Amino acid sequence: MRRLHLIATLLTLAAPAWAWDGVRTCGPDSGWGQALSLAVDGGGTVHLLRVRRVGGDLLHTTVDPAGAFTDTVVAAGISRLVSDEVHDTGLWVDADGTVTGCWRNAGSGRFEVGQRPPGGAWALAYTVARDDAGASCAVARLATGRLLVAFSDGDDLRVSWSDGAGWQTRVADAPGRPVGGGVRIAESVGGTVVLVHQAQDPGRLRVTRAVGAAWETVESLASPVDVGLRPAALFEGELLYVAHGGQPARPDVDPDAGLYLSIGAATGPFNPDSLRSGGYGGSNAAVHGAGVSWLFSRQYSRSALFGAADGLELWRLDADGFVREALEFSGAAGQRHKYKYLDAALDPFDQPVFGYLDERSAFFDDPAESPTCLYRLPDTDADAIPDTLEVDLGTRPDVADTDGDGRSDGEEVLLDGTDPRVPDMCLPRAETCDGLDEDCDGEVDEGLSRRCWPGPPAARTVGACRDGAEICAAGVWGACAGFVLPAAEICNGVDDDCDATTDEGTGGEPCDTGGVGACGVGVVVCRQGAPRCDPVGAAQAETCNGVDDDCDGQVDEGTLRCGVGACAVEVSACVTGRDNVCRPDAPAAFDANCDGVDEDCDGLTDEDADPQATSCGVGECFAFGQRRCVAGAWSDDCTPRVAAAEDADCDRRDDDCDGRNDEDFQPQPLTCGVGACARPGQRVCDSGVLRAVCEPAPGGDEDATCDGVDDDCDGLTDEDVPLAPIECGVGACARAGARRCVGGALVDACAPGLPAVGDATCDGVDD
Repeated sequence: MRRLHLIATLLTLAAPAWAWDGVRTCGPDSGWGQALSLAVDGGGTVHLLRVRRVGGDLLHTTVDPAGAFTDTVVAAGISRLVSDEVHDTGLWVDADGTVTGCWRNAGSGRFEVGQRPPGGAWALAYTVARDDAGASCAVARLATGRLLVAFSDGDDLRVSWSDGAGWQTRVADAPGRPVGGGVRIAESVGGTVVLVHQAQDPGRLRVTRAVGAAWETVESLASPVDVGLRPAALFEGELLYVAHGGQPARPDVDPDAGLYLSIGAATGPFNPDSLRSGGYGGSNAAVHGAGVSWLFSRQYSRSALFGAADGLELWRLDADGFVREALEFSGAAGQRHKYKYLDAALDPFDQPVFGYLDERSAFFDDPAESPTCLYRLPDTDADAIPDTLEVDLGTRPDVADTDGDGRSDGEEVLLDGTDPRVPDMCLPRAETCDGLDEDCDGEVDEGLSRRCWPGPPAARTVGACRDGAEICAAGVWGACAGFVLPAAEICNGVDDDCDATTDEGTGGEPCDTGGVGACGVGVVVCRQGAPRCDPVGAAQAETCNGVDDDCDGQVDEGTLRCGVGACAVEVSACVTGRDNVCRPDAPAAFDANCDGVDEDCDGLTDEDADPQATSCGVGECFAFGQRRCVAGAWSDDCTPRVAAAEDADCDRRDDDCDGRNDEDFQPQPLTCGVGACARPGQRVCDSGVLRAVCEPAPGGDEDATCDGVDDDCDGLTDEDVPLAPIECGVGACARAGARRCVGGALVDACAPGLPAVGDATCDGVDD
């Protein structure tokens, strides 16, 4: 609380007088500061996230109050070409010193969010695997404690957030056309959160507001055309101020197209008003601190008629609106500049710090002449307190430790919470046991102890012996406690008597090994920290003497074997302490049983078991074989022939070997008889012989009907039909003919005579 009170006092004294007297500090000319973003931690150290355009490495740079730049490579080669592949980065430093950054990694084709804990190393916390995501991004810790990241993703503006248990992502705005560079996050004192960005083709300023878990967007009016370039946003109370540029045909090549200011509630509407026209607004940054709003903008103008002009401008918002001051300016005759990637943040005293890339070469695109620079209030003694505040506070701006107590003025104000004008009453040093608080922590003799040893000096820390400890209380060392003194040695793998030898002098007592016979008697020995009963004597070969010589629990064990095959006999080698005799059994006369036993005890097995003839299969599969004795079992080698798939031949054979003959034969159709006597029948298989089964019909007595049918079944058709006489023609033309049966039909055969030319003869004839 004391530290906060001191800072609040300084903030009260820090109301700036116009004009602002910031000074410029630039880093080594080691490469471009592409995609620059800026933040300041609670100790006054400036943090930068930037990309080397040549090589494409992402750098985390810290700038101490003395202006020393220190670089750490966060990710190598995130920009693949010497071009503006990485348009923006985002940077935030928490109160505990945790640094969070966001960037587009063109090398891996991902949008990445990384974090560095205090005193730790950078590590990725969240990634989006899309090549066009993250060309513009911003990161901020909201008043609710939520870490919010906003980033472009093609035609969408997305937000990702973390409340400490993983990351979530959603679309905040979908304008339906590319999201431009310069996404910004702003939060009012009342907790209103907005995302400010540009939608391109045509360029419009868009303000996206958080409404509960959703987002709502307001777009600027259509006139003027193509605005919203690289916006800067801040709240004055609940009133939102957005400074943004007009969109030139080619940013950073053509002159900037004007600086615009859009003011309104977060709900809109926003009508861009021109602050300054002609070569302004291409890059902007804004902060609100100590009751003052600051706008940091650039001028980039190229004109054959009016000449070239480059400048950095600082605007201060007061009762009369924005008042302008030129920080830097170079005309056509001077060295040309191109100020890019402007960003701003507040130091611990709510004073603005501005950062930018200065391309100041006479010929552009020369990385060696393009430093990263800062503008901040002068701090002559580099103690993290600006000179103007030190004067108001009563400390010396030219001496880092005004009170000479070993702590700088900035450390006392920002870290210790002590008054930098008065030496601290307590100068910390190592605590001793004297009843005093030497380390200035409000406690006396806390945590003090020392080693002690009340035993023989030679045994100290040897074997099991351990030092004790004396605890300091009220300036007096207490009694020694917790020590371990030498003790009698026992078999436990420990040097109990602390003489540097373990388990010596233990064992030697007689014991029972648990064995039998000659091995039952033993002596205690200490092996590997444990007592063990070892036998006194060793086991020996067993002999026939009524004693367990080999200590296996059996007396005079062992057998004798004699004979072979069925005659083999096994008997005990020793009986009642005397050697035994082995006699084999009598052999059989023959060994004809196929049982794998040498029954005649001649060393051969089943040699008298003769082969036996066998047969197998039925029908055409029938075959002969033999049954032989093989390895004590009968084995039949008879194999039936292969059966046919079917038995369809009429041959009185069982071709498919199923015990039936010709069962698959199919009857064959046939006819018998001729003419009207013809009838259908079948040719069948009868006991292996083909036989016709067919009966013709009886024929008629004659074939006198002219119908084309052989009625009498003699092979002739209509042969008994008689000829019938007929006449044809009239008068003198009348003739005789006959009616015949032809092809089963009656046909007349008669030709009349030829008529005369006339009938002029009176002869009663029709000539």
